Amino acid sequence: MNHSTIHLPLPLLLKNVLCLATLPLLLVLAPQVHAQNYLEAYVTDYDGLLGKNIFGQRSLSDKLTVTFNAYKDDFYQSTYVGLSTTALVSELELGLGLGQAKVNDGVSTERDMAYNPWLWFQKNGFEAFAEAEVLQDDAKNYYYRAYLHHDISDYFYVGYYTERDVGGGPLAGIKFEGDSAGLRFFGTKPSFNQPSDPAERSDYVVYAMGWVEF
Repeated sequence: MNHSTIHLPLPLLLKNVLCLATLPLLLVLAPQVHAQNYLEAYVTDYDGLLGKNIFGQRSLSDKLTVTFNAYKDDFYQSTYVGLSTTALVSELELGLGLGQAKVNDGVSTERDMAYNPWLWFQKNGFEAFAEAEVLQDDAKNYYYRAYLHHDISDYFYVGYYTERDVGGGPLAGIKFEGDSAGLRFFGTKPSFNQPSDPAERSDYVVYAMGWVEF
């Protein structure tokens, strides 16, 4: 991706800075009566390129949480703080993060303000997730990934996975989960909507994730 220098109006820039500075305090100041924390960490293997991610939540109320999301690989890094809610439907969670993305093309490193909208849905053995990262300075500089899968037993699930600059394909996974912690693994072979340059294609994507709720 080709990024240019950010040109934000001063009031908007100050607003974004204040949001980034204030939201983390909510993780500490949230009322203890609603204290419920969720933390997950995962690694994604893109045919040898490793992407590492940490995602955390702290409840502010029954329907509102503060979120933290950080990702890093050899060429891209992003960090977001935001809010999520289940106010519309209890099985559907909607979130929005505000933060910064950093792109390293091997020659130079460029930083940009960015937004991270996402959704998560789970019901009757189905689970769906979708997220995007939208860079402030250029609407074309965006990223997305999504999956939909269904449990076929207590341990196995199948579905579909798609990601920009990777492509989409069927996925198969295994999970070991309890009431407050779990492990998940899945693999997919991109078969559709892949990059036109064969050198940029991933032959496989393998995902490993652990989560805990406390």
